[in-house]
Amino acid sequence: MIQSPFRFAVIGAGLAGLTAAAGLSARGAYVDVFEKSRGVGGRMATRRAGMSPDASLASASAPRWQCDHGAPAFAAVTASFRAEVARWEKRELAARWRPTGNARELWVGAQTMTTPARSLAASLPRAIYSSTTVDTLQREHGAWRLHSAEAGWHPERFDGVVLALPAPQASRLLSTIANGESPEQSIASYAKRAIEIADAIPMSGTWAVIARFESRVELTEDLLAFSDSPLALAVREASKPARPADEVWLLHASAAWSDAHIEAQSDGVSDTLLAEFRQVSAATASAFQVHRWRYANAKRRAIEPGAESTSRNYSYWDGEIGLGMCGDWLGIQPEAAAGGVEAAWLSGMDISRRAAEAVPI
Repeated sequence: MIQSPFRFAVIGAGLAGLTAAAGLSARGAYVDVFEKSRGVGGRMATRRAGMSPDASLASASAPRWQCDHGAPAFAAVTASFRAEVARWEKRELAARWRPTGNARELWVGAQTMTTPARSLAASLPRAIYSSTTVDTLQREHGAWRLHSAEAGWHPERFDGVVLALPAPQASRLLSTIANGESPEQSIASYAKRAIEIADAIPMSGTWAVIARFESRVELTEDLLAFSDSPLALAVREASKPARPADEVWLLHASAAWSDAHIEAQSDGVSDTLLAEFRQVSAATASAFQVHRWRYANAKRRAIEPGAESTSRNYSYWDGEIGLGMCGDWLGIQPEAAAGGVEAAWLSGMDISRRAAEAVPI
């Protein structure tokens, strides 16, 4: 076990970051988590909001309903994650989902997709620094300093830093080390090595449309996959356990179409995806919202899926300077619904183990 007061900063409160923080805390480390958003979970996300019938903006007077607009579901392939999901089920944090039109064994968060992540966050000994965008890292006299756009330089100094961010965001943050001034002149070379790892895994975006319908959409399938279409996935949210009965569908654009239109206006995105869905459903949405996930999935697998091995790494850790990275882009990418939940969890577990083992006791 790590001897206190070894201190870690985990940047990013998605599932990978929260898993890493929980693992390090359980091993005795002092851990602070920094998250640019107000909430936790990353793409394990659920939106609950009023929906305007004529725009993609929320309306306070419109009906309220919900949609898992990031990762719509997750599978469990490896033995360790299957065991974790079983624990989630026992604690009523996750539930099996059996959508018509799909033979895979899938799970969703109980009540909302964010439930497992919120439970992890609540278990951490220290509060999460939410709405805190870390924009600069500096190595000074053997310790890390963090600067955020909202609060300036954080008063604490850390022995180790874990970037639980999408690869492009991790690369940008690492560049503040490589291009910055540091009393430790060799620090830039370590940062550049980590940047090479992050830059080697390009990521694709995903446009999501949350669509509400006044009556049931007459499709026999609850989960539809598309090919040769701007649409990649359509999900009937009410088919999930413990969800509202409203007829709400999640529409995910394909990676190729999303990347080609990543800077498009939201109304153009909604027009295209709703029209594609109308072709197969003959249904017209009465309200909708649009969300852009700029960095949703790795374009290639960092590690090929297969039998789990204790010698396989699902994260990056440089023990020389106490710098690590984790995320679904570093883990396996199971052939399941979009979202990479298993890969994120494996990566968070792996970085907590590797970082703890590297710490002298």
